[in-house]
Amino acid sequence: MPSINELQNELRAILERKYDRKEWFKVLRKCFNVTTLHHKPVDITDRIKSNQYKATAKELGNFTTPDGYLVGIYEVEVPEKALIHRNRKGLRDLLSQVYSTDVDAALLVFIQGSKWRFTYVSEITVRNPVTRKREKKITDPKRFTYLLGEGERAKTASERFAVIRDKESVAGTGVTLNTLEEAFSVEKMSKAFFHQYRRHYGVFTAYLTGEDENGKKVGKASPYLESTFNGIAKEARDFVKKMMGRIVFLYFLEKKGWLGVPHDKKWGEGDEHFLSNLFKHCRNKSRFYSQVLVPLFFKTLNVERKEDIFIIDEKLFTEPGYGKLRIPYLNGGLFEEDEEKKQQLDFPEEYFEKLFTFFDQYNFTVYEDSPDEHTVAVDPEMLGHIFENLLEDNKQNGTFYTPKEVVHYMCCQSLIKYLYGRLNPDEKKEYVERDKIERFVLNHETAGIIQYDEQILQALKEVKICDPAIGSGAFPMGLLMEIFHLVEILYEDSQDVTIRVLKLKDKPWEENRAAVKLNIIQNCIYGVDLERGAVDIARLRFGLSLVVDEEKPTPLPNLDYKIVVGDSLLSRFEGEVINIDWDIKTKNASAVKHIIADQQVKFKQLEKLQHSYFAALGEKDKERLQKEIKDLKIDILINQLELSKIQFAENHKPQPVLEGFKSEKDEQEEQAYKSKLVSLNKAINTLKQLKANKNSDLDFFDWKLNFPEVLNKSLSKENSGFDIIIGNPPYVEVSAAYRNMYFQSYAVKNCKELYAYFYEKCLNELIRKKGIFCFITASLFVKGVKFAPLRTLLETKLENVQVRMEGDNVFEDVQMPTCTVIGTRGDANGWKFEDFIENFSLLRKISNQPETISSLFDVNRGLEIGRDKTSYEKGVKIITGSDVKILSVKSISYTTKDIVKEYAKDKYYFSGPRILIRETGSTLTAVYLEDFIWHNRSLYALKMKQEKKQYDIKAVLAIISSKLIQFFYQTKFKSETNIFPKIRIVHVKQIPIFDSAKVAKLSKLSAQLVAAGGNENVALRKEIDLAVYKLYNLTWEEACIVEGNDSWTSQEYYEKYEVK
Repeated sequence: MPSINELQNELRAILERKYDRKEWFKVLRKCFNVTTLHHKPVDITDRIKSNQYKATAKELGNFTTPDGYLVGIYEVEVPEKALIHRNRKGLRDLLSQVYSTDVDAALLVFIQGSKWRFTYVSEITVRNPVTRKREKKITDPKRFTYLLGEGERAKTASERFAVIRDKESVAGTGVTLNTLEEAFSVEKMSKAFFHQYRRHYGVFTAYLTGEDENGKKVGKASPYLESTFNGIAKEARDFVKKMMGRIVFLYFLEKKGWLGVPHDKKWGEGDEHFLSNLFKHCRNKSRFYSQVLVPLFFKTLNVERKEDIFIIDEKLFTEPGYGKLRIPYLNGGLFEEDEEKKQQLDFPEEYFEKLFTFFDQYNFTVYEDSPDEHTVAVDPEMLGHIFENLLEDNKQNGTFYTPKEVVHYMCCQSLIKYLYGRLNPDEKKEYVERDKIERFVLNHETAGIIQYDEQILQALKEVKICDPAIGSGAFPMGLLMEIFHLVEILYEDSQDVTIRVLKLKDKPWEENRAAVKLNIIQNCIYGVDLERGAVDIARLRFGLSLVVDEEKPTPLPNLDYKIVVGDSLLSRFEGEVINIDWDIKTKNASAVKHIIADQQVKFKQLEKLQHSYFAALGEKDKERLQKEIKDLKIDILINQLELSKIQFAENHKPQPVLEGFKSEKDEQEEQAYKSKLVSLNKAINTLKQLKANKNSDLDFFDWKLNFPEVLNKSLSKENSGFDIIIGNPPYVEVSAAYRNMYFQSYAVKNCKELYAYFYEKCLNELIRKKGIFCFITASLFVKGVKFAPLRTLLETKLENVQVRMEGDNVFEDVQMPTCTVIGTRGDANGWKFEDFIENFSLLRKISNQPETISSLFDVNRGLEIGRDKTSYEKGVKIITGSDVKILSVKSISYTTKDIVKEYAKDKYYFSGPRILIRETGSTLTAVYLEDFIWHNRSLYALKMKQEKKQYDIKAVLAIISSKLIQFFYQTKFKSETNIFPKIRIVHVKQIPIFDSAKVAKLSKLSAQLVAAGGNENVALRKEIDLAVYKLYNLTWEEACIVEGNDSWTSQEYYEKYEVK
């Protein structure tokens, strides 16, 4: 048997070549212990689901894991035109009918030319006892992928597959599903990559500053620290971060085949090892940065050139031809020229040699995954994670990277609320049901919503999104991708309308992808961060998101006025805080009329200039626009400060006092008045000097000045402000001295945590009325006395609120209780934080049960038949929601055979022991049935899973109908609307169920309740409520919270029968 190192080398050679079935069989046998492989693979092309790609499929074999799961092995060949790298979901779904019904998991190879993808899909199922078909899913699908073939790097795959062979879980007949998932673990690869990346970062910083990545002194600082960075170590570290970020960005471009393209080749046919070859062929490797990377960064990538030729001296290399290769013009700011002295830097040659060796071991992909998609490769999302962790003192500054799952949840919930508000503008009438919007956003289902395609597209086109502490851009990036995918779905189902509303080309979706993303970025996305490095990485990620969809290089947009460096809470100028009052009202309106009119003209000009800058090309054009924008902003600020002087003089000018009669108070007021005027005049003069100095930048951020199209009422709609504000503001304490100096005007001024001020700033000034607010922060504010003003603020500014406790371990390596707050900016509608706070611990206690509805039952909606088709006087019997009352069916409706035939489903959910739950209403209304009868979509059916038959379904019915579970449901899942409240299937599945199989007493009571036929037996229901309280181990005090009163004395509660 070969050693593990020998096996890794053998595997890597196979995985980095074009797919060969014989070689693949060797890998499956050696590493996965697959024993059943077909000598002649079975053609299953006829089972491909809607074969739009004209793919062919074969079953190669299968194996059973030691833990009893069946894993299928498949091969799918896809024609070149299918664009395998873009259609991951479409390709994966080709065989979904096979792997979701025949097997518990699947190993699939997708082949296209010299490239192939190895995908592991787990959708564990069980067999229907009647049909014997695998059809009932009991886990969420998990999908993991390796990119393999020519030009790919298979270091991680070869290491993982080799290790599988030596794992104890290999039992001769196969490997466990857990072992497979570990082999495809993205998290392990990410941690390994980040750990090594950080070490390389530390090598470069140690050379410049004498301190490694941990700030530990490891040697003497380079003379460069003083001569180039003025002795400031942070500036040296920032330089290294940006240099390495640029190099990583180029590795993504290598993956696209855009670097080192011969003049007779197409874009996409470049050298996929361009950077490492550039270094390998460099004659003077110790001058690699100054002689090679500087011309590449600043004379090539950032400059428009004839035929895109690489501007480099060929004499620098041992191999000829570099001066004839093509390199794209990127634009976009990432490669804007550094100051001259930084271009003279150089590093020991082994630093770059080891860095490129490290990068070359990993696969890079330009595609960011969704939460249920995992490509085992370095992607832009991982890049954001890495750089956010490298940002200066992030953890000390309270900045933490938000996990992808939390980002996905917050983005989707924000979009659901936003679209619900846009499609239902009349608060007293619901035009589009929330459930349909949820299925559209979460599952990309257009059924029941496609007739609103134009309104949805218009809403998505117009939405204004902002993250006031953008970090590496996780939230705006998440919303960009969610909106993009929704547009893609609408393009498929309503192409003409999508093209018209978004003004797209009348061409296939593939040719419109980049334009759609570009429009979203330009019209919808905004972000601010205090840290320059964070802004650089956020811009980089948006740039990469556009690179993904371009077949050939297109200059990137300039995001300087979309994602900006600034303090979201304080506007500073020349080191001083200047709060610009944009809503000045003076007593002498005629005297300032011309200034106000001039302001509005200038704001409109500013909006147009910033819009033009987004697509500007060439340094001269960009410099011209930057100067015009700077000068215009200065003119606007001077105008506003002049207005402030007039208003201040009207309101604060001291009254004349006879000489010799001035009191100490009069003196103080006069001095304060003069001091304020001096301050205003000083700021005006400084601005005038700044405008005269063409080489100076305006280092000043103000929300209304920077984003006038959103926050200036004369430019935006009357209801100005952002439609969605989303983010994860810093978790850092603010000193009392700082609060006293800068935050005295805030209602939350006594709160130590900085995120409290982000709440107030956003809710009071930045979000429009009916806009969607969504933050994840530490959850300390839900209880603390000093946080009372913040809770009051939220209670008075937000409506339709969802507060979700996220636990203590959301952020890596940090123990911190967190929560998400999602709501609509509006008037108070009666909610109180106490409603959430008092019951948090009780909800957690109730939730801590061995089962849920989801784990016990298969849950499905009834026939998709509305009330209009169930109003016949006779015909086929059917139950609707209005027929069901608490624990009983009070009436029967009728439909026709033709309607049933049109909508009929498998009878599994319509016969045998089952629970029906009514969709309409705010309380759980459930009933038990056994006989066959149809029910419509207004009822959910719960059928006990075969492997859970030991549970008493009637006892579960009693638990669902108990006061405790009603309390749990109504507290945890507050209805989003009081117009037409609904029970939602996603919430029903989360109801916690005690192990009722062990409780004979409850089974006996529940049988009596069902036999009694409903709600009338008050004494029996009270006895069941008490039994459920005891089952869930509630104290008397906790039971009183649920009851709303003390139905029993403490002694009665504890002395009442024990539940056995």
